[in-house]
Amino acid sequence: MELNKKQLFYSIISLIVILVMISSIYTNGKTIKRIFVKDPNDTYMDFFNCMMYENKPYENKVIYPPLPNVFYYIVSKTIPKEIFKQGSFAIRSSQLGRFICGIYIIFSVLFFIYVLFKVKQGTIEEKMLLVSLLLLSGPFIFLLERGNNIFLTLVFILFYLYGYKSNNTIVKHLSFISLAIAASFKIYPTIFGFLLLREKRWKDAAICICYGISIFILPIVFLGGFSKFPLFINNLLDTSKLVTTTFPTGIQLSIQNFFKVIAQYSKIELFQNLGGIATILVLITGFIIILFGDFKQKWKLYTVPTLLMITIPSISFIYAMIFISIPLIYFLDEQESDKLDKFYLTLFILCLSPIPIHKIGYAYSVFLFFMIVLIWYEGLKSIFMKYKKS
Repeated sequence: MELNKKQLFYSIISLIVILVMISSIYTNGKTIKRIFVKDPNDTYMDFFNCMMYENKPYENKVIYPPLPNVFYYIVSKTIPKEIFKQGSFAIRSSQLGRFICGIYIIFSVLFFIYVLFKVKQGTIEEKMLLVSLLLLSGPFIFLLERGNNIFLTLVFILFYLYGYKSNNTIVKHLSFISLAIAASFKIYPTIFGFLLLREKRWKDAAICICYGISIFILPIVFLGGFSKFPLFINNLLDTSKLVTTTFPTGIQLSIQNFFKVIAQYSKIELFQNLGGIATILVLITGFIIILFGDFKQKWKLYTVPTLLMITIPSISFIYAMIFISIPLIYFLDEQESDKLDKFYLTLFILCLSPIPIHKIGYAYSVFLFFMIVLIWYEGLKSIFMKYKKS
């Protein structure tokens, strides 16, 4: 009997995870360690470093939007002053610091489980299996080691997709607020708001925009006031310029980085310039596909903004790959089969596999761009066919 795509996914991913665990036991942890950031002293520091700026993040070149900075400011107030003055590593070494980080991770995981159970169809056993396999996947392992708030961004996007079509007014508005919070953490989830424009839900789009602007901007009141907003924008632009020269290529997934790597190894400078052109083309065609694409399978539509979120930002580390779980959930629930399903299944598995190599970002990038080529081709073809018939 031929296994269906759901059975194949769970079987293959489970086997890979088990092999990595066995290998880690055999190598005394060296296998799993290779998935982490190279610096063994930097674990969880995405969480602890963000606490150090208190209510003056933008004076310290921080690029996070106001909302997460307010969150870290509040958390920093739970740390005794004598420990806080010693710096972020001292906070991490303290009993209270480790406890707070542990609570944050536990809350994030429980929130993720709750929302995934809302979104995913199937039995409780299947949902728990999917949660377990995702948390043990390469991108999630990398994320948990960093302690980055992108985890909450994923959860809020999932809740938006769960409720943005709901007939329940409260659930629908909570979903809009969820997208606004997600965008206030990482900005680029705004792309999912285009789903409302696609459906010509102008009123809902306007409400979502109002929530988004309010939640994105108002928290800056606690960080020095609205006069700090230009400083935040300036920090964001400056970092985007620096990223191509200062950030490690091996753990980045952006289109810009992909072409940068090709330029470095081929010694052809032209590829460096092509990165910017490719980024713009992928972004523009992506928006066109979101608005006008005619996909028969819902997961393909959700894959377009997901891939844009991962590959367009110039700063896109391996943990951004956790967003692949968004279309994956709907892919596994899709009853209608497609001739390319096996190929997409292979890409999903490769994108989530805990591959124990330091340059794992290079491999993930190739898998992502294969998926972009396929989805963009299907999307543009569907638009062409739709307008050819009309």
